[in-house]
Amino acid sequence: MRTAPDRGATEATLTHRPTAKTAEATGALSIPEPTKLTVLVPTDVRRCSSNRRDGQPCEATPGRDAPFCFVHDPAKRELAADARHLGGLRRRRDKSLKQEYDVGGIETVVEIGRYLEVALSDLLALDNSVARNRALIAGVLAAVQLHEHGELAAEVRAIRAELDQIAAEAADEQDRPA
Repeated sequence: MRTAPDRGATEATLTHRPTAKTAEATGALSIPEPTKLTVLVPTDVRRCSSNRRDGQPCEATPGRDAPFCFVHDPAKRELAADARHLGGLRRRRDKSLKQEYDVGGIETVVEIGRYLEVALSDLLALDNSVARNRALIAGVLAAVQLHEHGELAAEVRAIRAELDQIAAEAADEQDRPA
């Protein structure tokens, strides 16, 4: 079924050229003729009428009945300011929580362990329930796996150090005159 193109859309023709592999996959006895497919491609995508701080046009999609996006719409200026404020509060809250719980990143086994410790402490403070007990068990299992990983990593570091020392001693012996 073919429809007339919408205002603001352009017809584009795509051609599919089947290969022997396509014919084999579909069970065809021969390679079929190329198939033409006509699609509508939008040409007038709506963009915000305002400019960014750097002078470039804003690429955001405007509201349904407005020429501006959420950030640039004068009617929504207060809402946008509130959203920015809440975003700042969230970042400050995250920073203060990290300081309060003495957690940093999640780069090392120790840092990850601290997150687990905080989570398990918070779980213990909750009322006793099946869900709480399941979460505690999952946290303990995660802690066991973390400890195993930490021990294995320490063993690997020790083995590497020993191998490096053996390699250095072998290189020293080769460098000595006979």
